[in-house]
Amino acid sequence: MVKVDGAARRASGLMKRARLKIALGLTTGRDDAMPKFLLEVTYTAEGAKGVAKEGGSSRRKAAEQLIHSVGGKLESLYFAFGKVDVYCIAEFPDHAAAAACSLALAQSGAASGHGVVLMTPEEMDAAAKLHTKYRPPGH
Repeated sequence: MVKVDGAARRASGLMKRARLKIALGLTTGRDDAMPKFLLEVTYTAEGAKGVAKEGGSSRRKAAEQLIHSVGGKLESLYFAFGKVDVYCIAEFPDHAAAAACSLALAQSGAASGHGVVLMTPEEMDAAAKLHTKYRPPGH
C-alpha cells in the first residue's frame, strides 16, 4: 500500500476542482477571470451635493479611476433613487482590491457602500457539485 501525505492529497483535490471547472466551461485553463461584484453606493448629503454640482458622468469617471487604480474594471454604473443611490458591476483582481475601494469610499465621508460577490450560473453549478459537511444547530 502506498502512503499519500497531506500535501499530495490537497494537490489531488485541487486538480479535481480544476478539471471540474474546465469540464463545466468555467475556465479555459487560464487564471485570468476576475471576480465580479455588485457595488451598492449611498451618498451622504455632502456627496449628493457634489453629484448635483458635477453631474453623473463625472462620478462614473471617478468610479472608473478608483476601480482601475487597484487593477479592476468597471462594467456598468447606474444611478437610482431609494435606499441606494448607485449600482455598479465591477471586476476586481481579488477581494483585497475590492476592500481597498470600499475603504477609500468610506474614508471620503461623501459616500458609503458595500459589495456583493456575484457568481455565474456555471459557478453555482460547480458549487452544487462540491460535497460539504454541515450539521445544523440543535441537530
